[in-house]
Amino acid sequence: MPATTETTRSLDFCGPIQTSIRSTWNRSAGRYGPWNMRPFAIVTLALVLSACGGIGGDAAESAIATTSLEQTTAPPSTAVSATTEPTTATTGPAPSETEASVWPLAMSANSIGDAHLGMTVDELTTALGPTFTVSPTDTTYEEGFGARAVSYEGQEVFAVHFDEETDLATVMITTSDRVRTTEGLSPGMSLDDAIAVLGDPTFSFYRFEGGREAVEFATPVEALVRPRSADGQSPAGLYDFEIETDDDIGPFFATDYSPGSTIFSLSIEDVGVQDGSG
Repeated sequence: MPATTETTRSLDFCGPIQTSIRSTWNRSAGRYGPWNMRPFAIVTLALVLSACGGIGGDAAESAIATTSLEQTTAPPSTAVSATTEPTTATTGPAPSETEASVWPLAMSANSIGDAHLGMTVDELTTALGPTFTVSPTDTTYEEGFGARAVSYEGQEVFAVHFDEETDLATVMITTSDRVRTTEGLSPGMSLDDAIAVLGDPTFSFYRFEGGREAVEFATPVEALVRPRSADGQSPAGLYDFEIETDDDIGPFFATDYSPGSTIFSLSIEDVGVQDGSG
């Protein structure tokens, strides 16, 4: 019986102690966090629980192992890694104001962009502004006349012929796809695409100085359109030449053309300015 009484007292004593220890543990965990509990608190808890029999030796060891794991296991991080920050995709430099607003240069019956037939060199240079460079000397073009190149960043966009007597611009010609007529034609465009927009073509060819060829469409174009065949050597139109004498220079006409032909050049001319009547 005494042993029973001693055991009962021990259990009565350990009950409040276990409750107190658990309460202390919970308060400490709340204050320091389960990962920062002081070592003496862990050891004290294990020893008291083991001595009181509230949990056996195995359970005490389990408590030590569990709290040790909690100490060595880092809490989940809530910081955002620098490598996960969103990045902005780069698409290269933004187009310049000229690239965005000028191209393509509009070509009408008497102008390309701000350059107009009838202007002097100085007037034309001023109208185009610093974006474009006007060559101080002529370059000879296949049309057989000299013209001053108008360039953008070193690339020729079009050329202007100034009459020797009047000093006025009388012809403008371009082979650049940066120029487009009001009808939608640009050098380099395929004849197939041009015909799809403007209708059936009629080709004309003159036999002099190596040959001169032009094409007109069912819808009139405000510029003289020069085609080019895929090989660049023969005419684009498929002509049935019937030459009686060497003096027969044409014109010759055709409605069919060789595959792969394109628009080679566009030009405008002011005959009135050229002969001084304009």
